[in-house]
Amino acid sequence: MSGSQTRAIQNYRARLSERGLARFEVLGRDADRELIRLLARRLAENSPESARIRAAVSDTINGKPAKKGGILAALRRSPLVGADIEFTRHHEEGREIELQWAIFSTNILSNVTKKEPSATLMTWIADRTDEDLFIASLTVAEIQRGSWRTCWQAADFSGELVCR
Repeated sequence: MSGSQTRAIQNYRARLSERGLARFEVLGRDADRELIRLLARRLAENSPESARIRAAVSDTINGKPAKKGGILAALRRSPLVGADIEFTRHHEEGREIELQWAIFSTNILSNVTKKEPSATLMTWIADRTDEDLFIASLTVAEIQRGSWRTCWQAADFSGELVCR
């Protein structure tokens, strides 16, 4: 390599370094080439999204345990806790299965927001990772409808809406 080529490479690497970047070579499967390039481009942006990607990849590779209890804590902070809104549905005995993830229905959320929720249910939810727990938009709509019905039923005679 000539002296001018060496200087050009050194200048290029210096400009990269000033931007907080470095050029490096990795070995990988040919099928992953585009994925690795796209990932490298996104991480080089140094945006909030790249920080989220970096954290997710790092957690996955390092094998950190998934976060637990966040969904349960959010549900217990709900203003509906203690309202004891009762959503009833027909119940059928099912078969024993080991769930990998769950979509909460209104009866589960109703139980969680009671003053004294089911200890078994609370333990089951607490043992699941937040990434494995979901609430369907239809369930959210049912809860909103039920909470408004409760508010209107609790309205005092002055016509003022009172939610308890």
